Amino acid sequence: MITKFCVISLLRLRKVYTLEGKDITVIFKTKKGEKIALNNVSISISDNENISIIGESGSGKTTLSLVLAGIQKPNKGNVLYNGKNVYKLKGKEYKEFRRSVQYIMQNPYSAFNPFRKVGDSFKTVISEYKLAKGNETDNLIDKYLQMVGLDESIKTKYPHQLSGGQLQRAALARALLLKPKILFADEVVSMLDASLRIDVIKLLKEIRETYNISIILITHDIGIAKYFSEDRGRIIVMYDGKIIEEGYAEEIIKSPKNEYTKLLLESYLDPFR
Repeated sequence: MITKFCVISLLRLRKVYTLEGKDITVIFKTKKGEKIALNNVSISISDNENISIIGESGSGKTTLSLVLAGIQKPNKGNVLYNGKNVYKLKGKEYKEFRRSVQYIMQNPYSAFNPFRKVGDSFKTVISEYKLAKGNETDNLIDKYLQMVGLDESIKTKYPHQLSGGQLQRAALARALLLKPKILFADEVVSMLDASLRIDVIKLLKEIRETYNISIILITHDIGIAKYFSEDRGRIIVMYDGKIIEEGYAEEIIKSPKNEYTKLLLESYLDPFR
């Protein structure tokens, strides 16, 4: 006989992930009909995780990250943050979710208003979440710019006056202002020169280790995934809207089980050359 005590004990033993996607399906309507972008995908993310989601263009990796981040509502399935349905959150709970789960886009220039100085974009975030007042605001911006290796003068410039690498770091600094628990980084090095890629990936790794943030890197490049998720990180391989293989990075790299993963590894080139 299952007693009330047993039920409570089982619930306590059940692992509650920080972020969890259950049976997610996303269908887009196109001129040619319906396109299944995600087909019944499930994924779980715990605290302080290091995850690379890899796949070719159209595999569903970006769509999955947008759904998990609360940006793209799925047609079917649920996204849970600390056990609560993300798409049903309201008021303070929704605002807390938005603060805790941040997203950095592939194109850093699309993340900033071209008619506003970079520092003003930071001030909007600081004001919205009441992170600082008066002179403390500039000090806080300077702190986070320095954290990602940028000079304080960056805040007085417009986006077009910065390089792609500088603006990507600025986007990272702005996201870190909110001290998120989870950070999605979508193809953040794909638009950068090879010489800058390793610097950005190293920075992401350092931030994760220092601030205990779960970082999910979205990439089409298995070389970048290999470098980012070494040291017991996870690699998740996607193809045609499904997760076809996942595991610790070293296991995936050394002993891939799926034929598609094997093809990715065979075509591997050093992304930092």
